[in-house]
Amino acid sequence: MRCAHQRSPIFILTFTILALTGCSNVGCGTAEAYEPYVQLIYPEPNATNVDQNVSVLVYSSTTSVPITLIAGSAAPMALAPGDVPSPLPSPAASPASAGSVEMAVLLPALAAGTTYTVSAGERLEGCGTNQATTIRIGSFTTK
Repeated sequence: MRCAHQRSPIFILTFTILALTGCSNVGCGTAEAYEPYVQLIYPEPNATNVDQNVSVLVYSSTTSVPITLIAGSAAPMALAPGDVPSPLPSPAASPASAGSVEMAVLLPALAAGTTYTVSAGERLEGCGTNQATTIRIGSFTTK
């Protein structure tokens, strides 16, 4: 007969894993959750031969976020909010998150034959961490 103070092997294994990972709260580990969700819609991510006269960039997000554009190795340019065109230009990516809405930013004059990287400002959250970060959401190349 087993004594009441003995622990099962599963309990010991679970306790050991939690101790080794340094996780004292359920769901608490390293900061890894990105909020809000952001997706490049137009121009489509990795699109080539994009017309250099495109004047708006469309993204899908759960909230408005700062969007920056980098031409080659130049400094990032902050983009101002704009109106989402209706209908959306084609080809455009389909939003992957049901809880997001389409938003737009105005593009500066684009140079021919240039690759542009698009980034979104977000917050890195988890285990009490709340720090600003920028993540790449896509790129496109003009004709």
